[in-house]
Amino acid sequence: YAYDVAARPGFYTTPSGTPTSTYYADGRLKTTATLLGTAPVSPPVSYAYATHGLRGGGVKTTVTTSGPDIPSFATATYSDLAGRTFLTESPGYDGATLSAETFFDERGRATGRTSTGRPATRRVLNGLGETTQSWTDSNGDGAFNDTPIDGIRDSVTLAETDWVTEDGLACRRTRQWVRDDSGTDILLATAY
Repeated sequence: YAYDVAARPGFYTTPSGTPTSTYYADGRLKTTATLLGTAPVSPPVSYAYATHGLRGGGVKTTVTTSGPDIPSFATATYSDLAGRTFLTESPGYDGATLSAETFFDERGRATGRTSTGRPATRRVLNGLGETTQSWTDSNGDGAFNDTPIDGIRDSVTLAETDWVTEDGLACRRTRQWVRDDSGTDILLATAY
């Protein structure tokens, strides 16, 4: 190990190379790279931090990967004032931006997640963070619902977890349904 002036590990050597990191004065990561001798093993990565005004403000972290043989690309994450990451943006095909967003209730618990791309998805979570609904925008209308477009409905899987008594014992039961094209929920699985 080698340390910088703030006593943070700057680099160390492993059989697969020497990962090297630099830091900003406040201790946040600035750059990382791994070298085997003088040859790069992984592309260099840089980190930039800025404030943002989404959802009451917070920190936007941009991670940029670049190198001589790969195109530069950046991923941005947005955190709120409580430090929870609620939005991630990354490069997609043909210049598109892929987004993944997390929603929180008033207690700070994650209650849902959505993502763009083909197809877009949405997850609804209960108070324990368990998925209760999983939607896929199968018809591409940008909404998550039961409205068919050209005969195609969004697909949805529903899950429910509860406590039941089986043979005199309290058991946690999880059931899963899938919605068919007629809008009927069909029980797929039950687990104890």
